[in-house]
Amino acid sequence: ASGAADVIATCAGTRPVPQPTKRAPVEPAGGELQAELQLPFPCATISLDTNQYIVLQMADAPVTAARFLELANQKFYDGTTFYQFEPNSFAVAGSPGSNPYSGADRFMRDEIGLPHIFGAVSLSTRGRDTDDGQFFIDLSDQPGFDHEYTVFARVVTTAVGPDARSVLDHIMEGTKIQTIRTSKCPGR
Repeated sequence: ASGAADVIATCAGTRPVPQPTKRAPVEPAGGELQAELQLPFPCATISLDTNQYIVLQMADAPVTAARFLELANQKFYDGTTFYQFEPNSFAVAGSPGSNPYSGADRFMRDEIGLPHIFGAVSLSTRGRDTDDGQFFIDLSDQPGFDHEYTVFARVVTTAVGPDARSVLDHIMEGTKIQTIRTSKCPGR
């Protein structure tokens, strides 16, 4: 904000007083949490354009899980792609513009705590409390991400069997998410 004010001063001759506004993170009310999560935690099924699917079981990050499920139920993720893929590391999805800068209009707050192991599903952020709905799946253990990103779900099964690697190993940059919908968890 200060740098922008300096540029305006150079161009216009007067320097405005910077008054940046912050977007408050989304905080669902207790009733919204319970309605969205339908405790115990539900699962969500990601249907891919490869005719495969990935089932996520929501983890112990209730505010984040509720917001993710709310966006999924609003069809926010439908038609988005895995726009960034780092082999044996992670795959990022959930941006309507297929880039790290376009997402939901409100930020979510962090709920840091769970470890980043293979199959963890986490918020993608640009700093504390700045997630805009984008998420990534750990394609291998990522201990360097611990205490940096909120893990809100785990991959529990895929279309070709209980081995999550079967689909996750075949996600590529550009793989399209057809839908993400709340679903019953396998075996429950």
